[in-house]
Amino acid sequence: MDKQRQFLQAYEYLCHIGEAKEWIEDIIQGQIPPIVELEEALRDGVTLAEVVEALRPDRRYRIFRHDRLQARHWENVHTFFKYLD
Repeated sequence: MDKQRQFLQAYEYLCHIGEAKEWIEDIIQGQIPPIVELEEALRDGVTLAEVVEALRPDRRYRIFRHDRLQARHWENVHTFFKYLD
């Protein structure tokens, strides 16, 4: 029974991730990485900042995209949380 419950939880998680992926792609009008890579792809905050930019077209945000700017990626995430607030 435990294995079956674990599989059900994993299935539900992947379904929710798939729904989130579709929603993000609809908002930003672009493709994002597949579900299995999505968690890692969201880590730099670029996609989250793009969501905010798409939801607030009247305002431009500085989005740090370069891999070497890892210390600045938190600003992308901060932009997203600031929008939610």
